[in-house]
Amino acid sequence: MVVVTANSASSLKLWHNRMGHLNMEGVKMIADTEMVRDMKVEDRKIEQCEGCVLGKQHRESFSKV
Repeated sequence: MVVVTANSASSLKLWHNRMGHLNMEGVKMIADTEMVRDMKVEDRKIEQCEGCVLGKQHRESFSKV
């Protein structure tokens, strides 16, 4: 079994991306309750994720011609 750990602090957005675009409040809750060992979140400002915004956009249907 191989275990890899990192000791550097990361941003909230980086952890959001690593966790499959989990909502920011969920990522903060995981960091605050220490559910993930050695998860250090240094930058806690909430930014909008472009991938999440694009994924939630409505698309028009294709014409049925």
